[in-house]
Amino acid sequence: MKPIIFKLIFATIAATALAAVPNIDAHDPYLQPAAQNTASEPTSAEIIAAKDLQAEAEAAAAAKQYEEMTDYEIMRGVVYEPAGEQP
Repeated sequence: MKPIIFKLIFATIAATALAAVPNIDAHDPYLQPAAQNTASEPTSAEIIAAKDLQAEAEAAAAAKQYEEMTDYEIMRGVVYEPAGEQP
């Protein structure tokens, strides 16, 4: 009779412990899902669109700088800072 009672007591303790496991860290905000922050984060499509716009703006600026270069500057390479008017 004693082994059956010990098994029942042990099973009750084990069931209580297993039932409490999901709630042990419920108070820790670090371990909680970030459901409240997902609305403010941009989607991957928005991030890609923003990076595409930035790349297009940089390409347009580089093309404008290249168009403003003289033949001498083009042959020498990239002009990093404008040298002003050349005679």
